[in-house]
Amino acid sequence: MKTLFRKLTVIGLLVMICFSVFSVSVSAAAKTSIIISNKSPKKGDSVTVTVQIQDSSSFDATEFDLTYNPDVLKYTGSESYASGGGGRVHVVESYDSKSKHSCTLAFSALKAGSSTIQVTNAIYLPKGASAEAGLPSAGYTLTVSDATKSGNANLKALSLSNGTLSPAFSASKTSYTATVPKNVEKCAVYATAEDSGAKISISGDSNLSIGRNTRKITVTAANGSQKVYTVTITRTKTEEKLETDSEENPYETTINDEAYMIASDLTGVAVPNGFTAASAEYRGAQVAVAKDKNEIYTLYYLKKADDETAAFVPYILESDSFLKLPCATFGNNTYIFSEFPEDIVAPAGYYTTTVEINGCQVLCYHEDNADPDFYYLYCFYSDDYGIYRYDKKEDVLQRYPEFVLKKTAEQLSFQNEEAPKKFTERFAALSAGAKIILFLIVAAILVFITLIVIAFIRLALSGKKTSELIEDNVAFAGEPDVFDEIQIDDDDNGFPEDE
Repeated sequence: MKTLFRKLTVIGLLVMICFSVFSVSVSAAAKTSIIISNKSPKKGDSVTVTVQIQDSSSFDATEFDLTYNPDVLKYTGSESYASGGGGRVHVVESYDSKSKHSCTLAFSALKAGSSTIQVTNAIYLPKGASAEAGLPSAGYTLTVSDATKSGNANLKALSLSNGTLSPAFSASKTSYTATVPKNVEKCAVYATAEDSGAKISISGDSNLSIGRNTRKITVTAANGSQKVYTVTITRTKTEEKLETDSEENPYETTINDEAYMIASDLTGVAVPNGFTAASAEYRGAQVAVAKDKNEIYTLYYLKKADDETAAFVPYILESDSFLKLPCATFGNNTYIFSEFPEDIVAPAGYYTTTVEINGCQVLCYHEDNADPDFYYLYCFYSDDYGIYRYDKKEDVLQRYPEFVLKKTAEQLSFQNEEAPKKFTERFAALSAGAKIILFLIVAAILVFITLIVIAFIRLALSGKKTSELIEDNVAFAGEPDVFDEIQIDDDDNGFPEDE
């Protein structure tokens, strides 16, 4: 037993000796720090990162790794012995006894974003020591912005599913508090950015613990700059009765077994062109809606209750059920897809089909044997309906007034009739007997017409002769009577006068 005890003791001592020889200790006096030359760089700027190592005693060498985000920063070099890139640089330096040493690494800002610069695996060799000593790590988060993009990192709206913000929300105020009773186990934070190009992230989840619960809302602008809002929600130990305990919350609804929240305020919500914010009564409460000037559409705005960063999207209310509005936004314009009215038909050569736009199956017309990417839709925009052409290949929607579809009742009736066939087509379709009968009818008509013409000619000629005779008689009647003018003298050369 004693022999076993001695063996275990020897083994333990050997392990301790080996550990003391080969382990790297961290000096309590050692210090590692990072110094950034440009704390607010923009895309394309140069950034130098200086790693400073300091100890109370002198040292002869240092070695460490520096990590960074290669999507945001690009390593461009160093005067020290350094190698690497793509997110990690390894630095090894030796020098004569110093108690403070700095190593500078150069970077270039590639694009807007955030990069955590971290010094890890740092060690140094104290003067006269046979083993390295560890150095504490150091880190710095650098944000690169883009001067060509918006730097707006403000919130436009901030609200809670339970409780009231204090103070009232203002984009310039970044700290808020709220208090809820014990029986409120969840509280969602809803945030909307002023700039549509900004992104929002919210730390933590909606579950509440008794006491203080801190939620941070980080807004990252399009150019990479950030702003942090903080909401501290205190859940008390006292259970209080909520106004919504005895009745259904009018601002919540269920669609396909999922809970949705109805907007009570459209602050920060982009409504379609031609629509204005208004209010409507829903289950005894006033909810926010958007209406066009002719009140053809009333849009309700909903989002999933468990998705705090989701945007409110438009719905329409039909038979007490919410239906997602079939629409799409192109540029700054929102178009609502509609079915063609009953008095609209496609011209010849077009047929009815559907095309998918923004997740919606849209009824449209398509032309036979034409470009397969073009579709003709009936849309509501601003305050009126119109015909639009959709280019599926380039995802472009454009007004197309040249494509006139609307017809009057008379035009529709005429359009439904068959077009008259040519005479040759109709004659060819006749039977042989019908062709003979038709020929005889045509011949009879021609003979009849000929006889009528001859009769008219003869009548005309007869009338002409009669007219000439009348003229001759009139001329003869106008001459002097020659017999009246002859006088017979009773002379020797004449006839003897009767006695």
